[in-house]
Amino acid sequence: TDSTTSLKFIPKVELSGLLQKRKIISATVAHDGTLVLLVVSEGEEQVAFPVLEQPGWATFPETKSNEAYKAWLLRIRNGIEQEVEISTMKSAYPRVDVLPDGGFIVVSCRCKFADGKGELNACLYDANGSLQKELCFGDGIEDIATTADSRIWVSYFDEGVFGNYGWDDPIGYAGLNCFDTEGKIIWQYPLEDSPHSIDDCYAMTLNRDEVWTCFYSDFPIARVDGNHQIKYWQNKVAGARCIAIDRELVMLYGGYQPDLERLVVQKLQDDGSCDVVLGGTLAFPKHKDFLKFTGRANALHAITDDCWYQFASSDFPDGRV
Repeated sequence: TDSTTSLKFIPKVELSGLLQKRKIISATVAHDGTLVLLVVSEGEEQVAFPVLEQPGWATFPETKSNEAYKAWLLRIRNGIEQEVEISTMKSAYPRVDVLPDGGFIVVSCRCKFADGKGELNACLYDANGSLQKELCFGDGIEDIATTADSRIWVSYFDEGVFGNYGWDDPIGYAGLNCFDTEGKIIWQYPLEDSPHSIDDCYAMTLNRDEVWTCFYSDFPIARVDGNHQIKYWQNKVAGARCIAIDRELVMLYGGYQPDLERLVVQKLQDDGSCDVVLGGTLAFPKHKDFLKFTGRANALHAITDDCWYQFASSDFPDGRV
C-alpha cells in the first residue's frame, strides 16, 4: 500500500452566488445525488444551536430553538433545482433530507422524554414548505438518510443508544432504526442476535437499496441489504466518520486526532476480511464557518460555506486503486 498518498477534494458546485448571503446550518447529499441545504438569513446561524448554560456546570444542547426562525430548503445539482421557504422553524441541531414527493424532512438531534412521551423532533414538510407531520425519532441522532421509497434511516450516537434527556427506554437503543413516514419503526438493528453492538454509529451511507455503517466500538463494516440481511467485514480502521462504497471497494474517511484527514480504501473479501489497497490523506477544504462531510454511494462529499466538493472512487490518480 502507498501510505503517503495526499489527495484533495474536487470542487463540484460554487455555492456563494446561489446562497445570496444566506448561511448553511445543515447539509446532506440525497439518494438521487442532489445537495440538500437548510439555510437561514445571515446573522441567524446561532438560533438553531441553542445551549442551556448552568452556572458552574456543563452546557447542554437544547432540543428546540429558543425562538422561531425563518429557513429555506434548497436542492442543488448544478444550480438550484428547488427552493422552499419555511416561515417558522424551531428545529435545533438539525439534520435534513428529501422526501420522494418533493418534500423535506428536518430532524432535531436532541429530544426530551417527559410526562410519558417523547418530544416530536422530526418535521415533515411538503414541496410548498407546509408542515405536514411531526414525529418522534428519539434522542441522540447522529445522522438521517431517506430512500426513494420513503424509508427514513436514522443512526444514533451514544447518548441516543444508552439514554439521556429523560429516556429510560431510548428509541435509539439499537443504534440504527428505519422509520416510515408515519414514524413507525419498520426495521431496527437486531441487537440481541448480532455479533457487534452499535454503541455509537459513526458513519452511515446509502448505496442503492443498501445501508452501510461503521460503528463504535468494534468498527466493523456492516451492510444491511434490501432484505435487511446483514453482512459484516472485520476492519482495523477505528474512528472513521464517513463511508463510501464502490462495488467491493470501501472508502473510510476521518478518524480520531491526529487522523482527521485520513483516507483508507479497502477491498472487501467474501470471507469477511478487508485488504487495505490505499492509505493516505484527503485534505479538508478551506472553510470559514460551515464544514460538513458525508458519504453517499461511491463518493465522499465536503460542503463548506461557499462550495460543494466531492471525491469519488473514480477520482483516484491512475492505478492507485
